[in-house]
Amino acid sequence: MSLDAKITKALVKIGNYYVQELRNKIIEEDRVASHDLVRSISSKPMKNVVKVTANRYLEAISEGKKASSKNPSPQMVSRIITSMKFKGLKPKGSRSLSETAYKKSAFAIAKSINRSSWEGSDLIKRAFYAIEENIDYELSEAFKAEIQEIINNINKKQE
Repeated sequence: MSLDAKITKALVKIGNYYVQELRNKIIEEDRVASHDLVRSISSKPMKNVVKVTANRYLEAISEGKKASSKNPSPQMVSRIITSMKFKGLKPKGSRSLSETAYKKSAFAIAKSINRSSWEGSDLIKRAFYAIEENIDYELSEAFKAEIQEIINNINKKQE
């Protein structure tokens, strides 16, 4: 197996460690609304790096959010509606469970969220630090296996 193949194999393991650690931290810290975020986290080795992708709001959870006077986006309102339905929450002050009632409630919640700010939890950074030793280990093992293979080949040639 070539060095590139060994590094790619190590990067796959590192990506899996990181994805699992992010998912665990999100669940442990009770930041689960509809499990969309947890399911969205994935990793893929690319050349000599690991690309980790997730829904955009992982960054907001990790880095925090500044207050804004802007109206909420339709996507934000839609996500709140999905979360409300998932959790079985009914629109406040409405007698019906119509889509319009959900939209009005979700818009009010989103506007309230936009007016507030919060500090992030450093989730992304803490998940990385939690697997840092695994990164060192996996990459060291890949190089160690390559060096051992080179030594074995040299010994075979000398025989």
